[in-house]
Amino acid sequence: MGILEQLISAASQGVKDRSQQVPLADLQARLGERDHDRPFQEALTRPGMSLICEYKRKSP
Repeated sequence: MGILEQLISAASQGVKDRSQQVPLADLQARLGERDHDRPFQEALTRPGMSLICEYKRKSP
């Protein structure tokens, strides 16, 4: 198994573990409680490293 497959496997397992700790309905309720969005421009100009990424298995 290559490093990419190991990373994917570990991330998938982490998501699975966390989804068992906090049910989806609770996460959706928390979203409704938010009173503001995070400003995109502020995130880009804040000191330190910011990361925006996307992973696609296949392109259409």
